[in-house]
Amino acid sequence: MAANIDSVSKDQQPDDDGKKSDLTPLRAHYLKKSLVQLQFARELDLISSEGPANVSTLSYLGPPFTTPPKDAPHLDLPFLRYIFRQFVLTFPFMAAAPKNFYSQKLQPFVAAVVSRNISPTSVLDEQSEQATRKRLLAKVERNLSLFVNAATKLVETEDVVRLTQDDLDRLETLSKKRQARLAKARDFFEVNIIGVRTVVDKGRMRSRAHEEFIIRTKRSRYPDVYVSRRYGDFKTLASELSKAHPQEEIRLPPAKDRTYVTAPSMSPASSRPPPSPSPLSRQPTASYFNEYDYDSGQTPLESPTSAPSRLSREKNRLTLRSYLNSLLTSSTIASSPVLRSFLLSGSITLTSDELEDAKRREEADKVREDGRKRFAKEVAARVDGLRDAVKSVKGDIMGKDGLTRIFATIKVTPDIRGLPDNYKAVVEWARISLASTVFHIFIASDDASETFAGLKRIHGLMPYFMLKTALKITNPVSMIRSVLDLFLAQPFGGRSLLQRMFTSSLSEEVKALGEEIEAVKDKVDDPIMCAKIRQFVYAPREIQAMFKEDAASEQMNIITIILRSAEVPVLSRTQMHRLARAHKAHMIYMKHKDTLEDSDDDDGPQDDDAWLLEDLKVLTQLYSRLKDREQLIELVFEGFTSELLKDIITIFYAPLAQVYRAASIADSLSDLQSFINDLIKTVEQVEELSQEDPHLTVQAFIELIQRHEQAFYNFVHKVHSKGEGLFDSLMHWVELFLTLVREGLGDPISLEFLLPHTGQERVDILAEVDKVAQYHYKLKVLYEDKIRRRFGRAQTSEADAEDEATQTLVNGVIGEISFGDLVTGDAIDLAAEETDEESSSDGCSSSEYETGSEDESDEAESTPENVKGKPSLPTPPLSPMSPQGSTRQSRLASSKRNPQIQQPQPRPPRHNGPPKPAITKKAKAPEPTLKPPDLHHIPLLLPVFVEMVGPILLTLLSGH
Repeated sequence: MAANIDSVSKDQQPDDDGKKSDLTPLRAHYLKKSLVQLQFARELDLISSEGPANVSTLSYLGPPFTTPPKDAPHLDLPFLRYIFRQFVLTFPFMAAAPKNFYSQKLQPFVAAVVSRNISPTSVLDEQSEQATRKRLLAKVERNLSLFVNAATKLVETEDVVRLTQDDLDRLETLSKKRQARLAKARDFFEVNIIGVRTVVDKGRMRSRAHEEFIIRTKRSRYPDVYVSRRYGDFKTLASELSKAHPQEEIRLPPAKDRTYVTAPSMSPASSRPPPSPSPLSRQPTASYFNEYDYDSGQTPLESPTSAPSRLSREKNRLTLRSYLNSLLTSSTIASSPVLRSFLLSGSITLTSDELEDAKRREEADKVREDGRKRFAKEVAARVDGLRDAVKSVKGDIMGKDGLTRIFATIKVTPDIRGLPDNYKAVVEWARISLASTVFHIFIASDDASETFAGLKRIHGLMPYFMLKTALKITNPVSMIRSVLDLFLAQPFGGRSLLQRMFTSSLSEEVKALGEEIEAVKDKVDDPIMCAKIRQFVYAPREIQAMFKEDAASEQMNIITIILRSAEVPVLSRTQMHRLARAHKAHMIYMKHKDTLEDSDDDDGPQDDDAWLLEDLKVLTQLYSRLKDREQLIELVFEGFTSELLKDIITIFYAPLAQVYRAASIADSLSDLQSFINDLIKTVEQVEELSQEDPHLTVQAFIELIQRHEQAFYNFVHKVHSKGEGLFDSLMHWVELFLTLVREGLGDPISLEFLLPHTGQERVDILAEVDKVAQYHYKLKVLYEDKIRRRFGRAQTSEADAEDEATQTLVNGVIGEISFGDLVTGDAIDLAAEETDEESSSDGCSSSEYETGSEDESDEAESTPENVKGKPSLPTPPLSPMSPQGSTRQSRLASSKRNPQIQQPQPRPPRHNGPPKPAITKKAKAPEPTLKPPDLHHIPLLLPVFVEMVGPILLTLLSGH
């Protein structure tokens, strides 16, 4: 397929040179789209930059913000001003805002946030900081542009790019080949917790028993490695990973769970009773493992010859397996020697009892997977039958005052069974969708038991009776005022309860960062060097910029520039010599690092001199994170922050009071309590059924939602019918968006007015528009490929595949409600852009996991030619536990305060047999990325475009 706009759509793009100046529907749409995006990008950049001295950029949005001084430079923000005044100020809840809320509360708060030098990442990585800021602004710009672009109507006909059948066929071929490679990759590397064993520690007087989880690591060309780890070892792993990789967010392992699980069998091989692993076990684990006959549909309870098997700590095994898998999703953690040591050091040989236990648990996994798969198919069958009925509601919502009519029906219908048939179909769709969600959260996922235990714990602690009593006798006005006084009161000028709540987690982070900083400082063993690093981190932004400019001009490491500076404290001659040696050694290390074909082969510097700069770099990162959290704490304790919070609560108080008066909150709290009680009971019953009957499982969760949907509907009905117009004002506000997209900003505008009538300039502008359309076409190809990859990864488990397909179907039913092909096409463009940006920001390689040159060549032949500017979006890389890996960060974590982690990490066991031929590994070349085209001619049209649209926006605002 030719890499030009002709390949986008033959009937939308002229194919001869004489029509290069025609404004086709495709060109009209993407020219308008480009102009809207350029204007929003310009305005967002202006408002997010630091304004002139003592002038907030929010002032340029106009009242109710403080107006800028007369001598301040002029900033024209027509699009943002329109969005703010038309949709922010008109939000119903904001009607109760005090007059000084924007000018004296919100504006000073935003100015204080901007004035603080809070870094998105490390102060050393300025490019990353700018990229983070640009990504955030780009996300806002794209979403606002999608809305305004849909509302800007043209005289000319518009159209969007669509994937050709050739590309769809090629993507399908590519997907099939990828499946074959993924099948090989599954055999290449896999981590799984396959069993639980009981170990007895014999003492002089008594013996103690504890349980350990057996982890299996599968690698190609190596035998499987089995290690045994206690629950406490997982907590130690999290701690060590946090020290070794301070830039990564490492969550703690899930809570300990000692419960047994009753599991059915899928084969008669395990029907014999397994021996009890420990005589000290309080509950017997020896039991018969029953067989389930799928052909006859006979459940274990119906089987006269089988009994269930009890698996100790099965829920904990699943949650810890999910935890390990979540760690492996990070390439940094997956290649960490700390994790490698955890998975490979201290291997064991499984006994016959442990192999039998592993087999029973594997069969239990298969039963769960089969239950999920059949559940998904059952849900899909039910949802598909609702598609036509749900689509019939589209006209009601999209029509004029559609939402108002829908809620008017709800207002006069107290019983959900009295709704029109098409509304009932939407209710049934919501019922099935919610039932599916509850099933996945509390049953299907590996961490379901942890989530369920958390729900039960919170539910058990909630004082429902006291809350209901208080809500029945308390006046809503006095109640909310009392709550405000309770949370915002500052006894004796101290901290308020709300301030303590906001800063408690930040204070914990500050404490943890302080400990990590002390550990690295002990490693550096030079207080003056550490003090200079801290001085740089806490310096103003302008001082930091000076150091960065010096480092760039002299092409030196910025740490060296900071340490050799003349600012007090000054390094001694001995310290300068140490710095010189470190700088020289680090340069050698960086040159060696640049020659590596794979970053995973980086084993860090080879001497202590070069490690000094690496240690100080980590110290800089830690100080940067510490400073940011300290500044956030200071911001919380600013006087205007508490006043702003108080005003926000006051603003939302009025509508909340209406809800309180309209609907009996005490009764609604009883309904919530009943629902959670019923939910807990249903989940426990389904766990006992072991998901063997998908129809009963689906029906159990659907009936759960159905039993309580009237209570929820009654709450909505009461609030709407007695809420004194609360819902009416909200619906009118939402309809502002729908009406604007449906009817447009005003009279259609003509892009021919912008363009030169003839000549080379017109051809050049339209050629740029062609590049923009081609860019969006390539994005759609990549997005389609990404969707197929996601389904492909799900195919590693049939249950995951069914879950993914069913979720797509459930979401797709309500997705039938749209604004037409143009808006839908732009929405896909937006999703594709964000997908491409996330892949780039994550630093993922665009190439797939290499399993052989033959597969790669096959894929190269199948890749659509017009998207070869960037390879297809990646699957998460499988990280083999190679003997060599990056130990740089783990070495930085070692310190005198933690002597246990100073020991060298054990190497993974080697295969003693003859080595198999290694797969040839290609050198990694810099991979091109798909970038938007550079625009030179289209931006020249922007002033005229703003002159055309600006008066329309002003007319709308004046009419409002």
